[in-house]
Amino acid sequence: MDLKQVEKEFTLYFTESIYTYIGFYGYKIGDDAANTGYIISERVDNDGNMFGGFGEINGFDLYRTVISFKQDNYSRTYYKLGSAMEYNPYFGQPLTSVSKPLIADFSAMVGVPYLKSSIFFDNPASGDLEWEVVSPRSQVIPELKFMIKEVPTELKAKYPSLNLNEISFNHGSAVQYMDDFTYKDFILYRSNINDAVKRASNEYYYYEWE
Repeated sequence: MDLKQVEKEFTLYFTESIYTYIGFYGYKIGDDAANTGYIISERVDNDGNMFGGFGEINGFDLYRTVISFKQDNYSRTYYKLGSAMEYNPYFGQPLTSVSKPLIADFSAMVGVPYLKSSIFFDNPASGDLEWEVVSPRSQVIPELKFMIKEVPTELKAKYPSLNLNEISFNHGSAVQYMDDFTYKDFILYRSNINDAVKRASNEYYYYEWE
């Protein structure tokens, strides 16, 4: 393989992190992108001292970039499959808060740009139920708000003592698509609808918070 000199350089700094992972991978035509590919650069750090210069090595037909950063109460991952990384991803600490934690009347501020959120709830009393609520970003209300007032019939039959006033927030996640993948594409794919031509985003930020 004819590898040229580094044409782009990036400097990434992560301080006081619990976990940091940086991976750059390359593929040639015909390679399965589901596999790891050729490792251009890969680093894992657990003591908060990850830093360094990273460069794009030319010569591959397809690139995969994964950069993940974890703090005490949140994590953020940047993923891209296609062309090489063109800018430094943003990993600043978001301003996120939950004002109403119950699933029956939930309200939170998600401090990152996003197109799709998943809020996970559990029942602290029994620990036998996890409930995920997936929703798009509201264009009207800045906060993420919803109310679930009734238990679905199937769940009520299986968990007759289920009380919505006891099911509270556990953690949340949000995705910011950086390409033309949309919330509607996600719904079509998850619903197994024939029109679901898009399976996933090829460039996105994934953010998880507690």
